[in-house]
Amino acid sequence: MGDKVPPLVRDSEYKYQLSVLRNLYSALSSSLFIITHLPSSILHQSTPLANMSFHLSAENIRVEEDHVLVADLEVGDGSRRHAVVDLNVHLGNNNGHFQWDGHNFSETARGVHFAIEGGGQVPVLRAELRDEEGNWESRDVNLAERIINENGHFVFQQ
Repeated sequence: MGDKVPPLVRDSEYKYQLSVLRNLYSALSSSLFIITHLPSSILHQSTPLANMSFHLSAENIRVEEDHVLVADLEVGDGSRRHAVVDLNVHLGNNNGHFQWDGHNFSETARGVHFAIEGGGQVPVLRAELRDEEGNWESRDVNLAERIINENGHFVFQQ
């Protein structure tokens, strides 16, 4: 009653699928062989940390003087390096809002506070920023949006 597929079509489909699986198995086996047979000197050498969210590879993160981000950042070999970046060079205040690529946010800020927040471990800078009318606005910015750890150094990304 149902549609019957001629045996010849089923056989050719089966053979094609089997061929695809064999090729996939062969490619995976070759890759695994290469990985498991690399010299131990290559497998165990340290690699520089690049483009890593700074807070995921840092200890003792804090903001000093309301605008200086300080931390001990991990270097590729597992050691740590003391790092400092002046947030006033990268963050501004645009009418009561944090603005990346601005400057000197702290000159019109009060109550500056840094914390790692939430289940996502987000590095958040909070402050009240003065707007053009003199009002104070509570604002925050995720520092991981633009700041990374590059082999133990804070690097600002555009």
